[in-house]
Amino acid sequence: MTTERVRDQQGSCRSRPAPAEKIPSVHAYTGGAGSNGISPRAAWLLCRPAKKTAPNPFPPGDDDGMAGNRPSWLPPAPTHKRCSKCSGWIPVEDFPTDKTAKDFLSSWCRSCHAEANRAWRAKRRAIYDERHPDA
Repeated sequence: MTTERVRDQQGSCRSRPAPAEKIPSVHAYTGGAGSNGISPRAAWLLCRPAKKTAPNPFPPGDDDGMAGNRPSWLPPAPTHKRCSKCSGWIPVEDFPTDKTAKDFLSSWCRSCHAEANRAWRAKRRAIYDERHPDA
């Protein structure tokens, strides 16, 4: 570990550990008062040390993100899913995505979604025509 000599407030010389790396101050980015620099908050974000993250143990692949690195304790990726509306077993490719679902797939298949959307549009069209007879 390297040290550097510094003077304290009383004027005596002391040694302290040298900083591992020099991090620029916030003022180096903001440019001081009245300049066209970036905001102090943005400068603080630039000055803080980067977070160290662990590498991803499962690199992304072509099928389900496991790319042959799927652990033995993890069950195989599903190929079919039951539609909760029509109760049929359908390939997972025929389900739209849903960010809120546990498996990121909707509970209804695409054809059931399309059927429900057509019925909703017909119902709303009838309500609109009823309210606007001259349109």
